[in-house]
Amino acid sequence: MRAAWNLGRNERRAATVTSEKTREAAMIDRFEAEKRARVEAARRRLAEDGEPRPVQAFAEALYAHGAGEDIAALSPETLAELARGAYGFVARWRGGEPSLRLADSPGERPATVIEIHNVDRPFIVDSVLGELRASGLSPRLVLHPILETERDADGRLVSFSPARRGARSER
Repeated sequence: MRAAWNLGRNERRAATVTSEKTREAAMIDRFEAEKRARVEAARRRLAEDGEPRPVQAFAEALYAHGAGEDIAALSPETLAELARGAYGFVARWRGGEPSLRLADSPGERPATVIEIHNVDRPFIVDSVLGELRASGLSPRLVLHPILETERDADGRLVSFSPARRGARSER
């Protein structure tokens, strides 16, 4: 402990900042662990409901990069229903024009779900979020999966995977 008292002012400040960052990282890790647990529970819920493996895999892809704190606030049942609805929306998209869907959120926290599906375009998510905020709305959960997709001749979704950098993809 004596060594700590011999630190200069800047060194003590650096130690404090490091301590705050350590606490922040621990908080993020806590939410990420809870997020993983809830997403896995949602995937199991989809399996129990008889949803095929692609719907279950879609749930994992949908929530992969979402904020842990926001996802951890939702029940596995709500996460399963949101994923089921989003998968249906993506699977039905026929390409070409952007597609938009508004729906009531399932679950314990009433909200409106806004889904936009398009080929990958720079800044589209930022632009939509900017418009929502300019209208006085605060999104509770933002999910932005970018997927490589394969579709059949009729435009039906055949397969998907997380997009590789530079590949043609859908949002």
